[in-house]
Amino acid sequence: SYGPYNLGPGESVKFVWAEAAAGLSREMNIDVGRKYKRGEITAKEKNEFVMQSRDSLFQTFRRALANYNDGNGFVIPQSPKPPKSFTVTSGGDRISLSWEVYDEGDPDITGFEIYRAAGQYDSTYYLVHSAGANERSFEDLSPIRGVNYYYYISSVGDPAKNTGQGLTPPGPLKSSRYYTQTYDPANLKRPAGESLSDIRVVPNPFILSSNSSTLRFDGEPDKLAFFNIPGQCKIQIYTELGEMIYTLEHSDGSGDAYWNCVTSSNQIIVSGIYIAVITDSNTGEKHITKFAVIR
Repeated sequence: SYGPYNLGPGESVKFVWAEAAAGLSREMNIDVGRKYKRGEITAKEKNEFVMQSRDSLFQTFRRALANYNDGNGFVIPQSPKPPKSFTVTSGGDRISLSWEVYDEGDPDITGFEIYRAAGQYDSTYYLVHSAGANERSFEDLSPIRGVNYYYYISSVGDPAKNTGQGLTPPGPLKSSRYYTQTYDPANLKRPAGESLSDIRVVPNPFILSSNSSTLRFDGEPDKLAFFNIPGQCKIQIYTELGEMIYTLEHSDGSGDAYWNCVTSSNQIIVSGIYIAVITDSNTGEKHITKFAVIR
């Protein structure tokens, strides 16, 4: 509604602003998009899938109206407080997570749920652990080396305190993921290599058409790894003709470094044989290895 509004003495107008966002899941987006690109479904069928999001949008607006009309001044069930802090620490064989709460013994919190995504922070998150109300840490032992992981933790409320007022969905309410979601990747780090002869390039050969979930890094299809490298070193990557296309400065003390198969000008590399020269920054020793890229 847009003004101007003509109000007499003692009259008033009230505005309620509601926003809603909805869409298909990431998995369905990819599945529908691939079927459309391969010609397995028509544009009309594709659009019918997309319009399924409309139901979620209108459900949100129905709840907003119920909140305004039946919520007794917006007094509706509230989710519990999110954790006060959430710390994610990369390790050699695990990723350690810990959190603190605002009030120990908060009766509104019955537990916590930890979700994890692989490869990208804006991809699909899956529940990896349900913690009790008194737990404050979790050791994630299932990560795969070389894959980046992102987490968030939600406080879980008491379902008995959810009255359903204002069309609030039934069951326990949970704090928003965005209070604790991480945007810096966590991953497993191996110790620095003891011998330059132990250096490995993974995968080698790098084949773009291979299954990205088993033969490449999940969620990061262009990622290539250098394992067992010195903790402080420089990795220079050359074409078969001897043209240097990228330099990677490795200084975090681990035995892992990664490259997304682009040049220093951010151009995607082509198929071919490439040469990596790894120089130990402390001793000056060099190691030369080759790897193949098939795009």
